[in-house]
Amino acid sequence: MSIEILGFAAGVLGISFNIPQIIKIIKTKSARDISILSPILLISQSILWAIYGLILDLVSIYVVNFLMITVASILVILKLKYRGSELRVKK
Repeated sequence: MSIEILGFAAGVLGISFNIPQIIKIIKTKSARDISILSPILLISQSILWAIYGLILDLVSIYVVNFLMITVASILVILKLKYRGSELRVKK
């Protein structure tokens, strides 16, 4: 068994951590309870990890972190998309 399999398994769990939140935002069309800072920090962290993985040629590290950047970016986009709906809900 390659050690890369362990890296990919950990990465899949990390990525799947955000999927329920994305689904909830899409269903409710509200991101009021989501902090914009969390996914921004996650993107920053993942960029550094991806660079680290590229430098050391650790495929699981850079592939998983590029995917994490994508998922966290979706959270930021949804937060920005539904920020106007939060104002309408309060009326």
